[in-house]
Amino acid sequence: MKILLVIILSISLSLSCEEEEPQADSQSAIVAADEEETADESTEDTNQSVVLAGSLSGVISPKDGAPLESVANAKISVENRPEITGTTDENGNYEVSAVLPGTLTVYVESNDAGANLTSGSSASKYGLKLNDILVKAGETTDIGEQVFLETGSIKGLVDFHQNPNNLDLIGSEVFIPGTSWIAKTDASGSFSLKGIPVGEYSLRAQKDGFAVVDLEKIDVLEGEATDIGIISLSLSNGPEGSIDIVEDLSFEANGESNKLVKSRTVQLKLHFDSDAALMKISDEPSFLNKQWVAVSKDASWEFESDGLKKIYVKYSDLNGLESSPFSVELYVDTQDPVMDSISIVNGWEIVATTDVFIENVSSDSGSGVASIRFANSEAALAQASFVPYS
Repeated sequence: MKILLVIILSISLSLSCEEEEPQADSQSAIVAADEEETADESTEDTNQSVVLAGSLSGVISPKDGAPLESVANAKISVENRPEITGTTDENGNYEVSAVLPGTLTVYVESNDAGANLTSGSSASKYGLKLNDILVKAGETTDIGEQVFLETGSIKGLVDFHQNPNNLDLIGSEVFIPGTSWIAKTDASGSFSLKGIPVGEYSLRAQKDGFAVVDLEKIDVLEGEATDIGIISLSLSNGPEGSIDIVEDLSFEANGESNKLVKSRTVQLKLHFDSDAALMKISDEPSFLNKQWVAVSKDASWEFESDGLKKIYVKYSDLNGLESSPFSVELYVDTQDPVMDSISIVNGWEIVATTDVFIENVSSDSGSGVASIRFANSEAALAQASFVPYS
């Protein structure tokens, strides 16, 4: 007996949408669809990018005594350029294309879990920081052969210089601007940034309601922990304010209320006190390359992709006193779920029973796949009920 299966996927805002990670194939399909729809409008820009772009190449060798696998699937990233990413092959070779010209700081981090060096390690045991890498238009910059070094770490303690309300020390953010290295303090105020390649770094510490502290020229040595001691945050004397999303949808997930918008252009409602004269808006906490503008109660922000996002705003008065960043978290979901595959278990087309097991892999680049309905005919599908996706 042949079984006809018809599947429809839907995002249910009353159910958890966070359990499914976006699939690479579905993202590629989404990008392809977007590009096809806007091909006529973006042809000139695309051609210009092709002309202007350069590329990076090189090879990573293992440190003496380290296994050969340590250079496999290593992550390539660039400071302040999150759009530039790549990985090495099994021999440590890499090539990263579509790199706009400029002088870059390139990071290489060993993929310890992917290379089976450790089990589920979140910090890389080996890494490199490559400074002043010049990329020219239309050319390939060959960095050559580089040898992995053991990574180090940065640790310290955050406390509050003036804390009349005895606020909890937990949750202060300490990070290296322009990179993905970030840590939050524990209940004692301690933090540790691990898997940092050898080199010199800037560091930023912040917490809502306190003034931001920037530290410079912090040296990370091979295989060592750099203890920077105590970072003291003072209560901010800058303007007070907040940020809200206009016309967001709310859904429950894991017992918490979440915000969701169905457009990558998000309308914002800003709130600030009478001292505020200037403001900055960003989607990352360091506000890198973001300029001060006159305060306004209405603003917008455009994201480049779907998924879990965060928007930050900070204010300044006429004396230059800055507020700590205020933020709001939301899901951006503009694409329908994508079904990657559907089949009877083992790929059977003919079965001897009326009950069968269905294998289905689906994905969603925004808030995740939440529910599914199915039937053995198209006519019956409209009457079928949605059930939690599995």
